[in-house]
Amino acid sequence: MVTDNKFQNVCPSIVKSVVNCYSGNCSDTCRWSITLCNGGIKTSWWNKSINLSSHGLQNGSLKPNKTDKLLIESLLEMKLSQTALNQMQFFSNTNKCESVNRTISTYLPKNKNFSRNAIGRASAAVLKVNNNRDVALAKTLKAVGCGLGRKSRAAVALKKIRKHEIHDCAYQKNLRVKINMLKARKKQAINFLLNKRVRKRLSEYKKHQLEPKLCQNASPKEFVPQPGCSFWPD
Repeated sequence: MVTDNKFQNVCPSIVKSVVNCYSGNCSDTCRWSITLCNGGIKTSWWNKSINLSSHGLQNGSLKPNKTDKLLIESLLEMKLSQTALNQMQFFSNTNKCESVNRTISTYLPKNKNFSRNAIGRASAAVLKVNNNRDVALAKTLKAVGCGLGRKSRAAVALKKIRKHEIHDCAYQKNLRVKINMLKARKKQAINFLLNKRVRKRLSEYKKHQLEPKLCQNASPKEFVPQPGCSFWPD
């Protein structure tokens, strides 16, 4: 069993191991500090990773320079440094708020204004996150004086909803389902790369393509305003 102190001592060393791995020298530190990579030819992460294999990357394919290594280290230290671990330990980061923010964004979308019931919708979102959908609805109805009976149709429907939520959660955590999802992602990546090689064409995206263009040959009197432009010549 890995204790908290051992976990904190191992995580910072993973940064160096990942940099060495992408540099082509993964046999020195990987087999001692990372559980998913044993440092061998067939047991390394280069062979196990679906994303790397789908793009045809093998050990030694990448040649990072000093700038690339510093960039990789800075990105990994955002999650694996001692400061990041301390924030996770004392819950001083924003991870605990992400689920609440996603739920609030569904109850209070940014493209709509709720001038009357914004506080109530936000409170309902927090209540749902803390108590699940069925318990949150039952507490809300009880607070307004409309409690649900144990054998009422609404209570039976809420139990079915809760049963489906538990089944979906267990389905997403199933190991076989995760493997099938990774295989599907690998197949999609391979098909994307193959089609990209077969159908070589330039991207239709151009910088400033949505900005209005003025006709150089037209005089200001002949100028016809276009929708979406905020400034026109006199």
